[in-house]
Amino acid sequence: MFKCRKHSLGRLVLASALVTVISPPPMCPAQAVPASQGRGIDPAVLAKASNGDAASQTLVGIAYAKGAGVQKDLSIAVSWYRKAADQGNRDAEVRLANCYLNGSGVETDVQEALHWYSSAANLGDTEAQRQLGFMYRDGEYFWKVKEDDAESFRWYSLAANGGDADSENAVGAAYRSGAGVPQDFGQAVLWYRKAAKQGNNSAEFALGNMYENGVGVAKDHAEAVRLYRLAAEAGNADAQYFLGNMYYKGLGSARNFPEAVRWFRKVSDQKYSQLHERWTARYTLGDMYYNGEGVPKDYGEALRWYSLAAEIDVLGTALAQVGDMYYKGQGTSEDHAEAVRWYMKAAAKDNEYAQLRLAMSYDAGDGVQKSDSQAANWYMKAADQGSESAMLNLGNMYSDGRGLPRDYSSAMEWYRKAADKGLGGAMVNICLLYRDGNGVAQDYSQAMTWCRKAAQKGEPIAFSAIGGLYLEGNGVPQDYAEALRWYQKAADQGYDRALLAIALMYEQGEGVPQDIGEAYFWYNLSCSSPLPAEVLDKWRHWRDEAAKKLTAGRLAEIQNRTRQWVKTHPPIYD
Repeated sequence: MFKCRKHSLGRLVLASALVTVISPPPMCPAQAVPASQGRGIDPAVLAKASNGDAASQTLVGIAYAKGAGVQKDLSIAVSWYRKAADQGNRDAEVRLANCYLNGSGVETDVQEALHWYSSAANLGDTEAQRQLGFMYRDGEYFWKVKEDDAESFRWYSLAANGGDADSENAVGAAYRSGAGVPQDFGQAVLWYRKAAKQGNNSAEFALGNMYENGVGVAKDHAEAVRLYRLAAEAGNADAQYFLGNMYYKGLGSARNFPEAVRWFRKVSDQKYSQLHERWTARYTLGDMYYNGEGVPKDYGEALRWYSLAAEIDVLGTALAQVGDMYYKGQGTSEDHAEAVRWYMKAAAKDNEYAQLRLAMSYDAGDGVQKSDSQAANWYMKAADQGSESAMLNLGNMYSDGRGLPRDYSSAMEWYRKAADKGLGGAMVNICLLYRDGNGVAQDYSQAMTWCRKAAQKGEPIAFSAIGGLYLEGNGVPQDYAEALRWYQKAADQGYDRALLAIALMYEQGEGVPQDIGEAYFWYNLSCSSPLPAEVLDKWRHWRDEAAKKLTAGRLAEIQNRTRQWVKTHPPIYD
Protein backbone atom coordinates (compact mmCIF):
# COMPACT_ATOMS: atom_id res chain seq x y z
CA MET A 1 0.00 0.00 0.00
CA PHE A 2 1.31 3.40 -0.94
CA LYS A 3 1.70 5.78 1.97
CA CYS A 4 0.75 9.24 0.78
CA ARG A 5 3.09 12.09 1.37
CA LYS A 6 1.28 15.10 2.75
CA HIS A 7 1.94 18.77 2.35
CA SER A 8 1.16 21.91 4.33
CA LEU A 9 -2.42 22.92 3.60
CA GLY A 10 -3.92 25.79 5.55
CA ARG A 11 -4.44 24.93 9.16
CA LEU A 12 -3.09 21.39 9.06
CA VAL A 13 0.59 20.91 8.54
CA LEU A 14 1.21 17.29 7.55
CA ALA A 15 4.91 16.60 7.47
CA SER A 16 7.31 13.71 7.01
CA ALA A 17 6.88 10.17 5.80
CA LEU A 18 5.03 9.42 9.06
CA VAL A 19 2.57 12.19 8.29
CA THR A 20 2.68 13.88 11.68
CA VAL A 21 -0.06 16.42 12.27
CA ILE A 22 1.45 19.62 13.59
CA SER A 23 -1.18 21.89 14.99
CA PRO A 24 -1.01 25.49 16.02
CA PRO A 25 0.90 26.00 19.24
CA PRO A 26 -0.77 24.75 22.44
CA MET A 27 -3.18 26.70 24.53
CA CYS A 28 -4.74 26.27 27.99
CA PRO A 29 -8.15 26.46 29.65
CA ALA A 30 -10.20 29.56 28.96
CA GLN A 31 -9.13 32.73 30.66
CA ALA A 32 -9.71 36.43 30.20
CA VAL A 33 -7.21 38.33 28.12
CA PRO A 34 -5.62 41.15 30.15
CA ALA A 35 -5.96 44.48 28.42
CA SER A 36 -2.22 45.05 28.59
CA GLN A 37 -1.63 41.84 26.64
CA GLY A 38 -4.13 42.73 23.98
CA ARG A 39 -2.69 46.07 22.92
CA GLY A 40 -1.15 44.62 19.76
CA ILE A 41 -4.44 43.15 18.53
CA ASP A 42 -6.75 45.25 16.37
CA PRO A 43 -9.03 46.88 18.99
CA ALA A 44 -12.06 46.36 16.76
CA VAL A 45 -11.34 42.63 16.46
CA LEU A 46 -10.69 42.35 20.17
CA ALA A 47 -13.91 44.17 20.97
CA LYS A 48 -15.94 41.91 18.70
CA ALA A 49 -14.23 38.85 20.19
CA SER A 50 -15.03 40.03 23.70
CA ASN A 51 -18.65 40.50 22.62
CA GLY A 52 -18.85 36.86 21.46
CA ASP A 53 -18.09 37.05 17.72
CA ALA A 54 -16.71 33.57 16.88
CA ALA A 55 -14.69 34.62 13.85
CA SER A 56 -12.98 37.37 15.84
CA GLN A 57 -12.36 35.02 18.76
CA THR A 58 -10.58 32.70 16.32
CA LEU A 59 -8.44 35.58 15.05
CA VAL A 60 -7.43 36.50 18.59
CA GLY A 61 -6.51 32.85 19.22
CA ILE A 62 -4.34 32.87 16.10
CA ALA A 63 -2.60 36.06 17.25
CA TYR A 64 -1.66 34.46 20.57
CA ALA A 65 -0.64 31.22 18.86
CA LYS A 66 1.73 33.08 16.55
CA GLY A 67 2.78 35.86 18.89
CA ALA A 68 1.47 38.36 16.37
CA GLY A 69 1.29 41.76 18.12
CA VAL A 70 1.15 40.08 21.51
CA GLN A 71 3.38 37.87 23.58
CA LYS A 72 3.03 34.33 22.31
CA ASP A 73 0.90 32.27 24.69
CA LEU A 74 -0.47 28.96 23.48
CA SER A 75 -2.72 28.36 26.45
CA ILE A 76 -4.48 31.69 25.90
CA ALA A 77 -4.82 30.83 22.22
CA VAL A 78 -6.56 27.59 23.17
CA SER A 79 -9.02 29.49 25.39
CA TRP A 80 -10.05 31.73 22.48
CA TYR A 81 -10.31 28.78 20.08
CA ARG A 82 -12.58 27.06 22.58
CA LYS A 83 -14.89 30.11 22.83
CA ALA A 84 -15.27 30.13 19.04
CA ALA A 85 -15.53 26.35 18.75
CA ASP A 86 -18.33 26.28 21.33
CA GLN A 87 -20.27 28.47 18.91
CA GLY A 88 -19.70 26.05 16.01
CA ASN A 89 -16.89 27.91 14.24
CA ARG A 90 -15.29 25.26 12.00
CA ASP A 91 -11.93 26.97 11.78
CA ALA A 92 -11.67 27.19 15.55
CA GLU A 93 -12.83 23.59 15.96
CA VAL A 94 -10.04 22.33 13.72
CA ARG A 95 -7.43 24.48 15.44
CA LEU A 96 -8.60 23.30 18.83
CA ALA A 97 -8.52 19.67 17.64
CA ASN A 98 -4.95 20.19 16.45
CA CYS A 99 -3.98 21.48 19.90
CA TYR A 100 -5.46 18.45 21.64
CA LEU A 101 -3.83 16.06 19.19
CA ASN A 102 -0.37 17.54 19.62
CA GLY A 103 -0.51 18.69 23.23
CA SER A 104 -0.13 22.33 22.24
CA GLY A 105 -1.29 24.47 25.13
CA VAL A 106 -3.28 21.59 26.62
CA GLU A 107 -2.60 18.01 27.64
CA THR A 108 -2.70 15.65 24.67
CA ASP A 109 -6.17 14.13 24.39
CA VAL A 110 -6.84 12.17 21.21
CA GLN A 111 -10.50 11.60 22.04
CA GLU A 112 -11.04 15.32 22.52
CA ALA A 113 -9.26 15.93 19.22
CA LEU A 114 -11.57 13.40 17.52
CA HIS A 115 -14.58 15.18 19.01
CA TRP A 116 -13.63 18.55 17.56
CA TYR A 117 -12.47 17.16 14.20
CA SER A 118 -15.78 15.29 13.93
CA SER A 119 -17.75 18.41 14.77
CA ALA A 120 -15.94 20.41 12.08
CA ALA A 121 -16.09 17.55 9.60
CA ASN A 122 -19.85 17.19 10.03
CA LEU A 123 -20.12 20.88 9.21
CA GLY A 124 -18.33 20.15 5.91
CA ASP A 125 -14.76 21.15 6.77
CA THR A 126 -12.55 19.25 4.31
CA GLU A 127 -9.40 19.56 6.38
CA ALA A 128 -11.14 17.99 9.36
CA GLN A 129 -12.57 15.28 7.12
CA ARG A 130 -9.14 14.55 5.73
CA GLN A 131 -7.63 14.43 9.21
CA LEU A 132 -10.25 11.94 10.37
CA GLY A 133 -9.55 9.78 7.34
CA PHE A 134 -5.91 9.97 8.21
CA MET A 135 -6.38 9.03 11.86
CA TYR A 136 -8.70 6.10 11.19
CA ARG A 137 -6.35 4.83 8.49
CA ASP A 138 -3.26 4.72 10.69
CA GLY A 139 -5.13 3.82 13.87
CA GLU A 140 -3.51 2.97 17.16
CA TYR A 141 0.06 2.99 15.86
CA PHE A 142 0.06 6.78 15.61
CA TRP A 143 -3.14 8.10 17.07
CA LYS A 144 -4.33 5.62 19.72
CA VAL A 145 -7.66 5.22 17.96
CA LYS A 146 -9.01 1.97 16.56
CA GLU A 147 -7.93 1.49 12.95
CA ASP A 148 -10.95 1.45 10.68
CA ASP A 149 -10.29 1.42 6.93
CA ALA A 150 -13.96 1.78 6.04
CA GLU A 151 -14.37 4.82 8.31
CA SER A 152 -11.13 6.25 6.97
CA PHE A 153 -12.36 5.84 3.39
CA ARG A 154 -15.69 7.51 4.27
CA TRP A 155 -14.03 10.65 5.58
CA TYR A 156 -11.41 10.78 2.84
CA SER A 157 -14.18 10.46 0.24
CA LEU A 158 -16.10 13.38 1.72
CA ALA A 159 -12.98 15.55 1.64
CA ALA A 160 -12.05 14.35 -1.84
CA ASN A 161 -15.50 15.19 -3.17
CA GLY A 162 -14.92 18.62 -1.70
CA GLY A 163 -11.85 18.96 -3.90
CA ASP A 164 -9.12 18.30 -1.32
CA ALA A 165 -6.11 17.04 -3.29
CA ASP A 166 -4.49 15.07 -0.46
CA SER A 167 -7.78 13.27 0.13
CA GLU A 168 -8.19 12.55 -3.58
CA ASN A 169 -4.77 10.94 -3.43
CA ALA A 170 -5.77 8.96 -0.32
CA VAL A 171 -8.94 7.71 -2.02
CA GLY A 172 -6.83 6.58 -4.98
CA ALA A 173 -4.52 4.74 -2.59
CA ALA A 174 -7.49 3.06 -0.87
CA TYR A 175 -8.87 1.84 -4.20
CA ARG A 176 -5.44 0.60 -5.25
CA SER A 177 -4.89 -1.42 -2.07
CA GLY A 178 -8.50 -2.34 -1.35
CA ALA A 179 -8.39 -0.69 2.10
CA GLY A 180 -11.93 0.01 3.29
CA VAL A 181 -13.32 -0.38 -0.22
CA PRO A 182 -13.22 -3.15 -2.87
CA GLN A 183 -9.98 -2.97 -4.84
CA ASP A 184 -10.50 -1.13 -8.11
CA PHE A 185 -7.45 -0.07 -10.13
CA GLY A 186 -9.59 1.96 -12.55
CA GLN A 187 -10.98 4.04 -9.70
CA ALA A 188 -7.49 4.37 -8.25
CA VAL A 189 -6.26 5.86 -11.52
CA LEU A 190 -9.26 8.21 -11.70
CA TRP A 191 -8.65 9.65 -8.22
CA TYR A 192 -4.89 9.81 -8.62
CA ARG A 193 -5.47 11.84 -11.80
CA LYS A 194 -7.74 14.27 -9.95
CA ALA A 195 -5.10 14.84 -7.28
CA ALA A 196 -2.26 15.03 -9.81
CA LYS A 197 -4.10 17.72 -11.76
CA GLN A 198 -3.96 19.80 -8.58
CA GLY A 199 -0.19 19.25 -8.39
CA ASN A 200 -0.25 16.67 -5.61
CA ASN A 201 3.17 15.07 -6.04
CA SER A 202 2.26 11.94 -4.09
CA ALA A 203 -0.48 11.29 -6.64
CA GLU A 204 1.88 12.07 -9.52
CA PHE A 205 4.29 9.48 -8.14
CA ALA A 206 1.58 6.86 -7.55
CA LEU A 207 0.10 7.38 -11.01
CA GLY A 208 3.58 7.12 -12.53
CA ASN A 209 4.06 3.84 -10.70
CA MET A 210 0.83 2.49 -12.18
CA TYR A 211 1.98 3.45 -15.67
CA GLU A 212 5.38 1.86 -15.05
CA ASN A 213 3.79 -1.44 -14.03
CA GLY A 214 0.68 -1.38 -16.22
CA VAL A 215 -1.74 -1.43 -13.27
CA GLY A 216 -5.17 -0.01 -14.15
CA VAL A 217 -3.68 1.52 -17.32
CA ALA A 218 -1.68 0.29 -20.28
CA LYS A 219 2.00 0.06 -19.41
CA ASP A 220 3.70 3.25 -20.59
CA HIS A 221 7.25 3.87 -19.35
CA ALA A 222 7.49 7.26 -21.07
CA GLU A 223 4.39 8.48 -19.21
CA ALA A 224 5.77 7.01 -16.00
CA VAL A 225 8.97 9.00 -16.47
CA ARG A 226 6.98 12.19 -17.13
CA LEU A 227 4.94 11.78 -13.96
CA TYR A 228 7.91 10.74 -11.87
CA ARG A 229 9.76 13.82 -13.04
CA LEU A 230 6.88 16.13 -12.05
CA ALA A 231 6.83 14.64 -8.57
CA ALA A 232 10.60 14.47 -8.28
CA GLU A 233 11.06 18.11 -9.18
CA ALA A 234 8.55 18.94 -6.44
CA GLY A 235 10.83 17.15 -3.98
CA ASN A 236 9.05 13.80 -3.73
CA ALA A 237 11.79 11.40 -2.58
CA ASP A 238 10.00 8.26 -3.80
CA ALA A 239 9.70 9.76 -7.27
CA GLN A 240 13.33 10.86 -7.26
CA TYR A 241 14.41 7.30 -6.57
CA PHE A 242 12.12 5.72 -9.17
CA LEU A 243 13.06 8.33 -11.76
CA GLY A 244 16.75 7.66 -11.18
CA ASN A 245 16.07 3.95 -11.53
CA MET A 246 14.22 4.47 -14.83
CA TYR A 247 17.15 6.43 -16.24
CA TYR A 248 19.58 3.84 -14.91
CA LYS A 249 17.73 1.00 -16.63
CA GLY A 250 16.79 2.93 -19.75
CA LEU A 251 13.03 2.58 -19.23
CA GLY A 252 10.84 5.22 -20.86
CA SER A 253 13.85 6.98 -22.30
CA ALA A 254 17.34 6.23 -23.51
CA ARG A 255 19.61 4.99 -20.76
CA ASN A 256 20.95 8.12 -19.12
CA PHE A 257 23.59 7.57 -16.45
CA PRO A 258 24.22 11.27 -15.67
CA GLU A 259 20.50 11.74 -14.94
CA ALA A 260 20.45 8.56 -12.88
CA VAL A 261 23.37 9.87 -10.83
CA ARG A 262 21.69 13.25 -10.38
CA TRP A 263 18.45 11.80 -9.03
CA PHE A 264 20.09 9.10 -6.94
CA ARG A 265 22.21 11.81 -5.30
CA LYS A 266 19.06 13.81 -4.47
CA VAL A 267 17.24 10.88 -2.89
CA SER A 268 20.38 9.90 -0.99
CA ASP A 269 20.25 13.23 0.83
CA GLN A 270 16.49 13.17 1.46
CA LYS A 271 15.86 12.51 5.13
CA TYR A 272 12.19 11.81 4.38
CA SER A 273 12.93 9.20 1.74
CA GLN A 274 12.22 5.60 2.59
CA LEU A 275 15.20 3.79 4.04
CA HIS A 276 15.24 1.18 1.28
CA GLU A 277 15.24 3.87 -1.42
CA ARG A 278 18.05 5.84 0.21
CA TRP A 279 20.08 2.66 0.67
CA THR A 280 19.53 1.50 -2.91
CA ALA A 281 20.37 4.92 -4.34
CA ARG A 282 23.65 5.02 -2.42
CA TYR A 283 24.56 1.43 -3.22
CA THR A 284 23.75 1.89 -6.91
CA LEU A 285 25.93 5.00 -7.01
CA GLY A 286 28.69 2.88 -5.51
CA ASP A 287 28.18 0.31 -8.26
CA MET A 288 28.24 2.99 -10.95
CA TYR A 289 31.57 4.41 -9.77
CA TYR A 290 32.95 0.89 -9.20
CA ASN A 291 32.10 -0.23 -12.75
CA GLY A 292 32.49 3.12 -14.50
CA GLU A 293 28.84 3.22 -15.60
CA GLY A 294 28.17 6.71 -16.94
CA VAL A 295 30.86 8.13 -14.65
CA PRO A 296 34.63 7.67 -14.63
CA LYS A 297 35.61 4.50 -12.77
CA ASP A 298 36.67 5.65 -9.33
CA TYR A 299 37.17 3.13 -6.53
CA GLY A 300 37.57 5.88 -3.95
CA GLU A 301 34.20 7.41 -4.85
CA ALA A 302 32.67 3.92 -5.00
CA LEU A 303 33.94 3.21 -1.50
CA ARG A 304 32.50 6.51 -0.27
CA TRP A 305 29.02 5.63 -1.57
CA TYR A 306 29.18 2.04 -0.36
CA SER A 307 30.18 3.38 3.07
CA LEU A 308 27.22 5.78 3.06
CA ALA A 309 24.96 2.86 2.17
CA ALA A 310 26.56 0.86 4.98
CA GLU A 311 25.43 3.52 7.49
CA ILE A 312 21.81 2.50 6.88
CA ASP A 313 22.43 -1.09 5.84
CA VAL A 314 19.80 -3.54 7.04
CA LEU A 315 20.87 -6.68 5.17
CA GLY A 316 24.63 -6.22 5.43
CA THR A 317 25.22 -6.08 1.66
CA ALA A 318 26.96 -2.69 1.68
CA LEU A 319 28.95 -3.59 4.80
CA ALA A 320 30.24 -6.72 3.06
CA GLN A 321 31.07 -4.73 -0.08
CA VAL A 322 33.12 -2.26 1.96
CA GLY A 323 34.89 -5.30 3.45
CA ASP A 324 35.69 -6.58 -0.04
CA MET A 325 37.18 -3.23 -1.03
CA TYR A 326 39.48 -3.22 2.00
CA TYR A 327 40.40 -6.83 1.24
CA LYS A 328 41.32 -6.00 -2.37
CA GLY A 329 42.78 -2.57 -1.66
CA GLN A 330 40.29 -0.80 -3.93
CA GLY A 331 39.89 2.88 -3.14
CA THR A 332 41.94 2.37 0.01
CA SER A 333 45.03 0.56 1.22
CA GLU A 334 44.74 -3.22 1.27
CA ASP A 335 43.89 -4.18 4.84
CA HIS A 336 42.63 -7.70 5.51
CA ALA A 337 42.13 -7.05 9.23
CA GLU A 338 39.89 -4.08 8.39
CA ALA A 339 38.08 -6.24 5.85
CA VAL A 340 37.37 -8.78 8.58
CA ARG A 341 35.97 -6.01 10.79
CA TRP A 342 33.48 -5.05 8.07
CA TYR A 343 32.63 -8.69 7.34
CA MET A 344 31.91 -9.12 11.04
CA LYS A 345 29.44 -6.21 10.99
CA ALA A 346 27.69 -7.64 7.94
CA ALA A 347 27.70 -11.17 9.34
CA ALA A 348 25.99 -9.88 12.47
CA LYS A 349 23.10 -8.88 10.19
CA ASP A 350 22.91 -12.49 8.94
CA ASN A 351 24.50 -11.62 5.61
CA GLU A 352 25.29 -14.98 4.02
CA TYR A 353 28.19 -13.75 1.89
CA ALA A 354 29.85 -12.00 4.85
CA GLN A 355 29.48 -15.12 6.98
CA LEU A 356 31.22 -17.12 4.24
CA ARG A 357 34.03 -14.57 3.93
CA LEU A 358 34.46 -14.50 7.69
CA ALA A 359 34.63 -18.30 7.78
CA MET A 360 37.26 -18.29 5.02
CA SER A 361 39.27 -15.68 6.93
CA TYR A 362 39.31 -17.81 10.10
CA ASP A 363 40.00 -20.93 8.02
CA ALA A 364 43.10 -19.40 6.45
CA GLY A 365 44.16 -17.10 9.31
CA ASP A 366 43.76 -14.22 6.86
CA GLY A 367 43.30 -10.87 8.63
CA VAL A 368 42.47 -12.68 11.85
CA GLN A 369 44.05 -15.36 14.01
CA LYS A 370 43.44 -18.77 12.46
CA SER A 371 40.68 -20.70 14.22
CA ASP A 372 39.18 -23.91 12.85
CA SER A 373 36.35 -23.77 15.38
CA GLN A 374 35.42 -20.21 14.37
CA ALA A 375 35.69 -21.16 10.70
CA ALA A 376 33.35 -24.10 11.26
CA ASN A 377 30.95 -21.87 13.20
CA TRP A 378 30.67 -19.30 10.40
CA TYR A 379 30.57 -21.93 7.65
CA MET A 380 27.63 -23.48 9.51
CA LYS A 381 25.80 -20.15 9.69
CA ALA A 382 26.33 -19.44 5.98
CA ALA A 383 25.45 -23.02 5.02
CA ASP A 384 22.22 -22.82 7.00
CA GLN A 385 21.31 -19.80 4.87
CA GLY A 386 21.92 -21.73 1.65
CA SER A 387 25.52 -20.92 0.70
CA GLU A 388 26.70 -23.86 -1.40
CA SER A 389 30.34 -22.84 -0.94
CA ALA A 390 29.87 -22.91 2.83
CA MET A 391 28.20 -26.32 2.53
CA LEU A 392 31.21 -27.65 0.62
CA ASN A 393 33.71 -26.22 3.10
CA LEU A 394 31.69 -27.44 6.07
CA GLY A 395 31.71 -30.91 4.51
CA ASN A 396 35.48 -30.63 4.16
CA MET A 397 35.85 -29.74 7.84
CA TYR A 398 33.80 -32.76 8.88
CA SER A 399 35.80 -34.94 6.49
CA ASP A 400 39.16 -33.63 7.73
CA GLY A 401 38.15 -33.38 11.40
CA ARG A 402 39.11 -29.70 11.52
CA GLY A 403 37.15 -27.56 13.97
CA LEU A 404 34.62 -30.36 14.20
CA PRO A 405 34.85 -34.07 15.08
CA ARG A 406 35.66 -36.14 12.00
CA ASP A 407 32.33 -37.40 10.69
CA TYR A 408 32.15 -38.72 7.13
CA SER A 409 28.36 -39.12 7.33
CA SER A 410 27.93 -35.41 8.15
CA ALA A 411 30.46 -34.59 5.45
CA MET A 412 28.41 -36.59 2.93
CA GLU A 413 25.23 -34.83 4.08
CA TRP A 414 26.67 -31.37 3.41
CA TYR A 415 28.32 -32.44 0.15
CA ARG A 416 24.95 -33.71 -1.08
CA LYS A 417 23.26 -30.43 -0.15
CA ALA A 418 25.90 -28.50 -2.08
CA ALA A 419 25.69 -30.96 -5.00
CA ASP A 420 21.92 -30.51 -5.10
CA LYS A 421 22.66 -26.82 -5.73
CA GLY A 422 24.87 -27.79 -8.66
CA LEU A 423 28.29 -27.34 -7.05
CA GLY A 424 30.81 -29.46 -8.97
CA GLY A 425 33.36 -29.52 -6.14
CA ALA A 426 30.82 -31.21 -3.86
CA MET A 427 30.14 -33.82 -6.55
CA VAL A 428 33.87 -34.55 -6.71
CA ASN A 429 34.02 -35.07 -2.96
CA ILE A 430 31.04 -37.43 -3.02
CA CYS A 431 32.87 -39.38 -5.73
CA LEU A 432 35.97 -39.61 -3.54
CA LEU A 433 33.98 -40.77 -0.48
CA TYR A 434 32.46 -43.59 -2.52
CA ARG A 435 35.81 -44.42 -4.12
CA ASP A 436 37.62 -44.65 -0.79
CA GLY A 437 34.71 -46.03 1.24
CA ASN A 438 34.75 -43.21 3.77
CA GLY A 439 31.42 -42.98 5.61
CA VAL A 440 29.78 -45.19 3.01
CA ALA A 441 30.34 -48.65 1.62
CA GLN A 442 33.02 -48.52 -1.08
CA ASP A 443 31.21 -48.32 -4.41
CA TYR A 444 33.23 -47.66 -7.57
CA SER A 445 30.08 -47.50 -9.70
CA GLN A 446 28.69 -44.66 -7.54
CA ALA A 447 32.12 -43.04 -7.56
CA MET A 448 32.14 -43.03 -11.36
CA THR A 449 28.58 -41.69 -11.49
CA TRP A 450 29.42 -38.73 -9.27
CA CYS A 451 32.73 -38.08 -10.98
CA ARG A 452 31.01 -37.89 -14.35
CA LYS A 453 28.48 -35.41 -12.92
CA ALA A 454 31.37 -33.29 -11.66
CA ALA A 455 33.20 -33.66 -14.97
CA GLN A 456 30.18 -32.17 -16.72
CA LYS A 457 30.71 -29.15 -14.50
CA GLY A 458 34.32 -28.90 -15.75
CA GLU A 459 35.99 -30.03 -12.51
CA PRO A 460 39.63 -31.01 -13.22
CA ILE A 461 39.82 -33.16 -10.07
CA ALA A 462 36.89 -35.16 -11.44
CA PHE A 463 38.78 -35.64 -14.72
CA SER A 464 41.74 -36.96 -12.78
CA ALA A 465 39.61 -39.24 -10.59
CA ILE A 466 37.96 -40.74 -13.68
CA GLY A 467 41.42 -41.29 -15.11
CA GLY A 468 42.38 -43.14 -11.94
CA LEU A 469 39.30 -45.39 -12.10
CA TYR A 470 40.11 -46.33 -15.71
CA LEU A 471 43.77 -46.87 -14.84
CA GLU A 472 42.92 -49.33 -12.07
CA GLY A 473 39.82 -50.78 -13.71
CA ASN A 474 37.64 -49.85 -10.73
CA GLY A 475 33.96 -49.72 -11.62
CA VAL A 476 34.83 -49.78 -15.31
CA PRO A 477 36.94 -52.06 -17.54
CA GLN A 478 40.62 -51.14 -17.28
CA ASP A 479 41.49 -48.82 -20.16
CA TYR A 480 44.91 -47.12 -20.20
CA ALA A 481 44.12 -44.96 -23.24
CA GLU A 482 40.97 -43.67 -21.58
CA ALA A 483 42.90 -43.09 -18.35
CA LEU A 484 45.52 -41.04 -20.17
CA ARG A 485 42.83 -39.04 -21.97
CA TRP A 486 41.16 -38.05 -18.71
CA TYR A 487 44.46 -37.33 -16.97
CA GLN A 488 45.39 -35.12 -19.92
CA LYS A 489 42.14 -33.13 -19.57
CA ALA A 490 42.93 -32.51 -15.90
CA ALA A 491 46.59 -31.70 -16.62
CA ASP A 492 45.57 -29.12 -19.22
CA GLN A 493 43.79 -27.29 -16.38
CA GLY A 494 46.96 -27.34 -14.23
CA TYR A 495 45.94 -30.06 -11.74
CA ASP A 496 49.21 -31.30 -10.20
CA ARG A 497 48.06 -34.88 -9.38
CA ALA A 498 47.14 -35.45 -13.01
CA LEU A 499 50.57 -34.18 -14.12
CA LEU A 500 52.20 -36.64 -11.73
CA ALA A 501 49.97 -39.53 -12.87
CA ILE A 502 50.95 -38.99 -16.51
CA ALA A 503 54.62 -38.88 -15.52
CA LEU A 504 54.29 -42.23 -13.73
CA MET A 505 52.51 -43.80 -16.72
CA TYR A 506 55.35 -42.82 -19.06
CA GLU A 507 58.08 -43.83 -16.62
CA GLN A 508 56.53 -47.24 -16.00
CA GLY A 509 55.19 -47.75 -19.53
CA GLU A 510 51.62 -48.29 -18.30
CA GLY A 511 49.40 -48.28 -21.39
CA VAL A 512 51.97 -46.15 -23.25
CA PRO A 513 55.46 -46.85 -24.56
CA GLN A 514 57.98 -46.21 -21.79
CA ASP A 515 59.51 -42.77 -22.35
CA ILE A 516 61.80 -41.30 -19.66
CA GLY A 517 62.01 -37.96 -21.44
CA GLU A 518 58.23 -37.66 -21.50
CA ALA A 519 58.14 -38.74 -17.85
CA TYR A 520 60.68 -36.04 -16.97
CA PHE A 521 58.55 -33.41 -18.77
CA TRP A 522 55.46 -34.22 -16.68
CA TYR A 523 57.45 -34.60 -13.46
CA ASN A 524 59.03 -31.21 -14.05
CA LEU A 525 55.61 -29.58 -14.44
CA SER A 526 54.19 -31.31 -11.37
CA CYS A 527 57.05 -29.98 -9.22
CA SER A 528 55.63 -26.46 -9.67
CA SER A 529 52.76 -27.47 -7.39
CA PRO A 530 52.14 -25.38 -4.23
CA LEU A 531 52.17 -28.58 -2.16
CA PRO A 532 54.22 -28.69 1.08
CA ALA A 533 57.96 -29.30 0.72
CA GLU A 534 57.79 -32.78 2.27
CA VAL A 535 55.52 -33.91 -0.58
CA LEU A 536 57.33 -32.08 -3.34
CA ASP A 537 60.72 -33.43 -2.20
CA LYS A 538 59.57 -36.91 -3.21
CA TRP A 539 58.31 -35.70 -6.58
CA ARG A 540 61.57 -33.80 -7.19
CA HIS A 541 63.55 -36.90 -6.36
CA TRP A 542 61.64 -38.86 -9.04
CA ARG A 543 62.17 -36.02 -11.52
CA ASP A 544 65.89 -35.82 -10.79
CA GLU A 545 66.29 -39.58 -11.12
CA ALA A 546 64.64 -39.39 -14.55
CA ALA A 547 66.93 -36.49 -15.53
CA LYS A 548 70.02 -38.62 -14.86
CA LYS A 549 68.94 -40.94 -17.68
CA LEU A 550 68.72 -38.14 -20.27
CA THR A 551 71.41 -36.52 -22.38
CA ALA A 552 72.17 -32.87 -21.81
CA GLY A 553 70.69 -31.97 -25.19
CA ARG A 554 67.44 -33.87 -24.55
CA LEU A 555 67.20 -32.35 -21.09
CA ALA A 556 67.58 -28.80 -22.44
CA GLU A 557 64.97 -29.49 -25.11
CA ILE A 558 62.43 -30.75 -22.54
CA GLN A 559 63.10 -27.84 -20.20
CA ASN A 560 62.39 -25.42 -23.03
CA ARG A 561 59.19 -27.33 -23.82
CA THR A 562 58.22 -27.03 -20.16
CA ARG A 563 58.64 -23.23 -20.29
CA GLN A 564 56.44 -23.02 -23.38
CA TRP A 565 53.76 -25.19 -21.78
CA VAL A 566 53.62 -22.96 -18.69
CA LYS A 567 53.03 -19.90 -20.89
CA THR A 568 49.95 -21.41 -22.54
CA HIS A 569 48.26 -23.20 -19.63
CA PRO A 570 46.65 -22.20 -16.33
CA PRO A 571 48.82 -22.03 -13.20
CA ILE A 572 49.52 -25.40 -11.60
CA TYR A 573 47.52 -26.00 -8.44
CA ASP A 574 46.78 -28.69 -5.89
